[in-house]
Amino acid sequence: MIQSVFRTAVARYKTVREQMRQHSYRYKNEEDKWVQVPRDLTWLVKPIQFRQPQADLVRQSNYAFVDKMQQISMTTLGKRTKLGFTNKGFEKYFADGWKLGTAKLVHTRGKWFLHIGITKEVSDFDTKDNPQIVGIDRGLRFLATVFDSKGKTLFFNGQKILHRRKKFLEIRRQLQSKGTRSAKKKLKQLAQRENRWMTDVNHRLAKTLVALYGSHTLFVLEDLTNV
Repeated sequence: MIQSVFRTAVARYKTVREQMRQHSYRYKNEEDKWVQVPRDLTWLVKPIQFRQPQADLVRQSNYAFVDKMQQISMTTLGKRTKLGFTNKGFEKYFADGWKLGTAKLVHTRGKWFLHIGITKEVSDFDTKDNPQIVGIDRGLRFLATVFDSKGKTLFFNGQKILHRRKKFLEIRRQLQSKGTRSAKKKLKQLAQRENRWMTDVNHRLAKTLVALYGSHTLFVLEDLTNV
């Protein structure tokens, strides 16, 4: 568990470092020209903080399903503990050849959730089956650009999405500038609302693509520059 703390902290710093590398500091110089300055971890004002209790658990070593999958046995700071759990809606992932990997135990909104990475080996793609191949590129100006094997291109305009995200950003900045307890509470509610909205947008986009191209389609995420 101590080793997982190191891994989690290092992974978070790597993520932040990449984010800072992608977003340079911009300012206007005396000649009124924009100047970009690369950023790295030295720009952090204070160390990264983990406010949400969480732990990484290695399969069989830190957690295991016991009593015919009725309980989960987990390592805690005190002792090995057996707990009941609910897997409603996820039963198929505990069978049918799925392999369970490292899990992350997270405490949020008064409940504990166990996020488990799973993998499954599948047969190689058979080109003889002749599915329709559709390439998808995600972006901001266009929520999605789609190019199919027939040479047809579709664009899903993302301007309305971008406009609403800017509104969320403006509200977030206003609340952050206040720094009061009620402002922090509203910030949390705003983040949850934005996540639900974006999840719904992605879900509707996915349903639209499946309905448009049918089930016998291979969707591929790719870079469609200058399509």
